[in-house]
Amino acid sequence: MENYEIREAAARQTRGNIVMLFLVMLVWGFIMTALASGPMIYLVGEVANVNTFEAFIDYIAVFLLFLAAMIVIITLVSGIMEYGMIANQNRMFKRESATFSAGFSGFKRPGACISTFFMRELFLLLWLLIPIAGFVLVFIKYYSYSCAFYIVQEDHSEGPIDAITKSKSIMDGKKSQLFRLDVYYFFVWYLPGIFTLGIAWIWGVPRHMQARYNFYQMAKTEKQRQVGN
Repeated sequence: MENYEIREAAARQTRGNIVMLFLVMLVWGFIMTALASGPMIYLVGEVANVNTFEAFIDYIAVFLLFLAAMIVIITLVSGIMEYGMIANQNRMFKRESATFSAGFSGFKRPGACISTFFMRELFLLLWLLIPIAGFVLVFIKYYSYSCAFYIVQEDHSEGPIDAITKSKSIMDGKKSQLFRLDVYYFFVWYLPGIFTLGIAWIWGVPRHMQARYNFYQMAKTEKQRQVGN
């Protein structure tokens, strides 16, 4: 399947679902903002009490503790959010309507969401730490691991490591095609969307994410055919 066919299918599948998808993302945005801003508001309020060097040291220690906790919490919640987004993409792929409950279905499988998100990001971080070649390798591995969450959402028996391994197999020989798909949406939707103050992204982001899910289904089917032959 060519990228233009994947894009056309994504446009059809998201049609009539944009409002629901936007509502889900709006609620997730409020959740993420609350998690990030709450500790920061507290820390800003505490600045007035920093009037000695000892108090300054204590403030820095508390700040770093809050920062670390905030990063961990947001990271964990991000996995749950991504799972919910994929659940709706799966529904639209099956020609079903996106729903509010599906957007938060990750809360039903928090362990799978958190472990998959954590392992994927950890592997990417480890690749990034390789001197000189790290940036190139992490770019390649980002596309190699891109199907892991789709696999976990679709098959509840899959663990994060197995999902990442299967994702690497599915994406073998497909990474450049997915990259070209991403580039298309960047130049056609994301970049021009700046001039609409982000309004165009309300349509562009769901189409892009749905196109990526369609790509996974296409790549998975082709891999199954190869194995069958």
